[in-house]
Amino acid sequence: LSASVSRNSLALGETFNLIINANGNETNFSSPDVSPLLNNFTVLGSARNQTLNIVNNQITRKDQWIITLIPKYAGKLTIPSIQIGKDKTKPLFIRVATTQNVKTNGKQHVFIDSVINPKSPYINSEMIYQLRVYYDVAINAAAIIPPLSKNAVVKQLGQDQTYQTKIKGKEYQVFQRTFAVFPEKSGDIKLSAAVFRGQVADKSANPAYAGFHTLNSKPIQLIAPAVSVNVKPVPKNIDDKWWLPSTNVTLTEKWSIQQNQVAEGSPITRTVTLTAARLMASQLPPLNTNDTEDYNSYGGQPIFENNLIKGHLVAKRIEKFVYIPTKKSTMTIPAMKVKWWNVKTHQLETAIIPEKTFNIIPTTNNNTIVEKTAPPAIAKVTKNITAPKKVATNDWIYIAIALLLLWVLTLITWWFSRRRKKTTVPQTNVIATEKNNHVSLKQACLNSNANETKAALMIWAQEKFKSNTIQNLSD
Repeated sequence: LSASVSRNSLALGETFNLIINANGNETNFSSPDVSPLLNNFTVLGSARNQTLNIVNNQITRKDQWIITLIPKYAGKLTIPSIQIGKDKTKPLFIRVATTQNVKTNGKQHVFIDSVINPKSPYINSEMIYQLRVYYDVAINAAAIIPPLSKNAVVKQLGQDQTYQTKIKGKEYQVFQRTFAVFPEKSGDIKLSAAVFRGQVADKSANPAYAGFHTLNSKPIQLIAPAVSVNVKPVPKNIDDKWWLPSTNVTLTEKWSIQQNQVAEGSPITRTVTLTAARLMASQLPPLNTNDTEDYNSYGGQPIFENNLIKGHLVAKRIEKFVYIPTKKSTMTIPAMKVKWWNVKTHQLETAIIPEKTFNIIPTTNNNTIVEKTAPPAIAKVTKNITAPKKVATNDWIYIAIALLLLWVLTLITWWFSRRRKKTTVPQTNVIATEKNNHVSLKQACLNSNANETKAALMIWAQEKFKSNTIQNLSD
């Protein structure tokens, strides 16, 4: 049983969704008890989605409840545990602002607003830009041109959101799209205004054309206010080769073995994960491991991940390393360190994986010590097995030549004996076939090809002695 919210930061009068997911083998989950929510929220409605999966006669049920809520108070509000059957969700928290800071005269049917935070970020750090479109009429063919800057990277975050709000006593639907902005230059930079385009219902249109959509709507274009921010540079005492402005950076490792003992010359694999909040994976530095007298190491291709967690990017760089011990006593892997700048405390911090020592277990085979160079054993094996092939090939050639001479003598004897008998039976086809087989056998001998000679000799013998049972020389 799990719970999440569609928005964790909003203003009074705005709505959000509480999403509860239940998975299991239950034939029918009971409905959630929403009474604990009524202290801080008003329940506006709910919806339920159900799916059934049958695999190998096993039924798995997935239920989802989407509960629309509106806060009663401003501040940090708690969404309490919700019980379904015997299980409960974990508590959640949201922040509710007192005002919306939306400029409108209350008479507009559609208007646009944008906000960016923080307004004074560090270079390469994450800013969140939110574009909101408020409307109380139907909108079709909506399109958004995002904010752009030649001095910043702009990435859309997650899916678009829709919710309801009340401004100056008027109900509005809100469409919200969120972007992450990473400034690449310090100083003042500007983001171009985002643009919203669409078709809205024209209340002044002739009712006679109500069935014709294009005649009963009008195009609109709304331009959001331009945004300027002041970007702070890298602090002077910081090495900016790998500048990581973040709220949290961690290093974790996972080994292919559980114990601290390794057989002499045996490789072990280490998977290292660098995780950084509010950064892109492309900003993360490589994780290097240098060879020492204790081991040789080999690295693979890194894997990059960008995840969206609680409205912010969380980047991961995952690398695998193979270590092969070169000593017979112990192997010590040095500590791995990554320095990063905490944008909240404005201090330099270091993520660390401490050093690790393995005991090397000797093996009885003295050839297990692994070097960086490739093993030369293959060449020796090849040399030993080539000699017998050459002897076998020469033997076949001599046997084939001897049989060929024997066949020629037999042919001459047969020809003279047929001449004496003066037989008139036609032998054209037989002689032609034998001649072809003779040519094939002779060519195989000249090519010094043992297998080809053997095959040609068998064909000639079968034709010569009119027997298909001849399959080898012993026949």
